[in-house]
Amino acid sequence: MADIKVQRGTVTFTASGNLTETITAGTNYTAPSSSSKAFVRIVGVNSFGTGASDSDFSGAFQNHGVYIANGGNITTSVNFTRVVNTKPFVVHWEIVEYTGSVGGSNEFVVRGAYLLGDSFSNNNLTYTTSSVSGIITDADVCVFLTGQAAADTSRTDCDGGLATTSWNSAGDTATVTRGSATTIVWYTSISVVEFTGSNWTVQRIEHSFSSAGVTETETISSVGSTGTAFGHFQHRGNETGDVGAFNRGGFEAYISSATQVSFYKSALFNTANHVVAWVVSNPNLNVQRISGSRSNGAGGSSPDSWTETLGAAVTSLDAASVFGECARTDKADDNHLGMMAFALTGTSTVTLYRGRDTGIRNYRFEVVSWPSAAPTGLTITSVTPSSFDSGIAGIVIAGAGFGASQGSSTVDIGGQAQTVTSWSDTSITFTSARGSNSMGAASLKLTRG
Repeated sequence: MADIKVQRGTVTFTASGNLTETITAGTNYTAPSSSSKAFVRIVGVNSFGTGASDSDFSGAFQNHGVYIANGGNITTSVNFTRVVNTKPFVVHWEIVEYTGSVGGSNEFVVRGAYLLGDSFSNNNLTYTTSSVSGIITDADVCVFLTGQAAADTSRTDCDGGLATTSWNSAGDTATVTRGSATTIVWYTSISVVEFTGSNWTVQRIEHSFSSAGVTETETISSVGSTGTAFGHFQHRGNETGDVGAFNRGGFEAYISSATQVSFYKSALFNTANHVVAWVVSNPNLNVQRISGSRSNGAGGSSPDSWTETLGAAVTSLDAASVFGECARTDKADDNHLGMMAFALTGTSTVTLYRGRDTGIRNYRFEVVSWPSAAPTGLTITSVTPSSFDSGIAGIVIAGAGFGASQGSSTVDIGGQAQTVTSWSDTSITFTSARGSNSMGAASLKLTRG
């Protein structure tokens, strides 16, 4: 059983509808055991939704963003909020919860969920949290960007609503930084997650593009294998006065080798852009990567969705997450043509969503199968009595690492299952099955399920 549990779902915003849509514990999801064990994230390019499903040729950025207003309230409810209610779109979300043992090798702890930004027309380029309590090791912190929205009424200030995150070891604070200090209303939701388990390693890399339409790289400390690490990528653009950092094309980023992350920005970009890559690795992760392209009008109508098949099925839907990005190759004025969402809809399928069946999308995504705790060593110290005939009750196996309950574990002698009457982590009692004869302890086999 995985140490991490994932729940997923959607919320739908309608034109002229609510500014806030709420999911409720007990109705839309099972409440996590603690807000320090779980965080919620929007599963889409730049932590947006699918983009509006109707035409928006003004390209107004404010019509498509959404943030998480109360991430720390996750045990009760979660509010998804937008800044205006003009356009319809869908938000796909995941709740990621650590369910393993306290202090386990795959443990993470959510140190806080924050909403940063303002409802005023000021020129702040950055926002920083208050001191985050409980941090043990700064190098183990990842600041997840979980949602963002900005009240850009045109299409020229997208850079004022696209943020990246950083962690400040001096003072234990998190900062969000946007592309330019515009006067638009801006909100960003984040979760500060410390990967406390011994199996985890966290790296943060910031890449500034020097060219468009070509792949650029950054070197990272080895993650062992591309299959044991995932990337949480964040895009910050500097496109003031142009048609906007988002609708100009988006970006692609991926872990291309054990020691390298690759970055690509659309050839449509003509000014500087930045991508922050949070690289999280664990030898027990299983990460698959898929890339593809969706052509203009491929779905025949809006909204549009299609599926990609995984190379290998995930073990369980509730133990896997999806992270993804996309880049456009065609120039258009609509911001939402750069938006996509992703959802694991079967053990072998990921469904991709876009609000408009318009434009060309080149996309990449990762499917992350979260780790399970490695079993502790199983040791048998004694079997009493050491020899016995069939039908003998009260035979006791002593040792360690048997597991707190039997579950699917078995005891057999000579290939024949024995009748277990009690089971604990250090002691098992059973009755020898008929036909065991006098094989005794030397032929005993204990298999933990």
